[in-house]
Amino acid sequence: MPDTELEIGTWGKLVLIAQRAREEPQCQFTSLAHLLDERFLAACYHRLGRDRASGVDGVTWKEYGEHLDENLRDLVARLKAKRYKPLPARRVYIPKDEHSQRPLDCPLWKTRSCRKGSPRFWRRSTRRTSWTVRTVLGRARVPPGAPRASTTIMTQPINHVIDADLKAFFDSVSHPGLMRCLQVRINDPAFCC
Repeated sequence: MPDTELEIGTWGKLVLIAQRAREEPQCQFTSLAHLLDERFLAACYHRLGRDRASGVDGVTWKEYGEHLDENLRDLVARLKAKRYKPLPARRVYIPKDEHSQRPLDCPLWKTRSCRKGSPRFWRRSTRRTSWTVRTVLGRARVPPGAPRASTTIMTQPINHVIDADLKAFFDSVSHPGLMRCLQVRINDPAFCC
């Protein structure tokens, strides 16, 4: 796996961008594509799960990597010229339970590499609005950091338990609305097309 000064420098820049985004909520980023160079994207590619399903082109991780330098050179040129438009992901359905299936999107490997290297503008929340408490072999398993209420359910008398799940939430999200939200912080056509 490549481990170059340039790669470390790019990761460091992405950390600084994310930090600035948290500290300055009104800051709008206008040029981010220049951070995604060939060596950095190669490192991102090598960090991807090799056993993932292929995208609409049918190309596997290994096949994409056979011509990695050429593939990434073309990708970076298209990113810098603001001509890169990701193809739609291939959708497959995997079993969720005995009665239903869950949709799974499989993007192209070049799209996955770009996503892996894209800046993160929001911190993962340490406070969740919902948690799952699972019972394994008769013992309650509460996720680390879960609110105290979750453990209370397992140790105190309770009156009600509500089990709710947002069915097909991501299938119903407005894509244009989501893009407008992203454009509040990112004004770079290479990222918000």
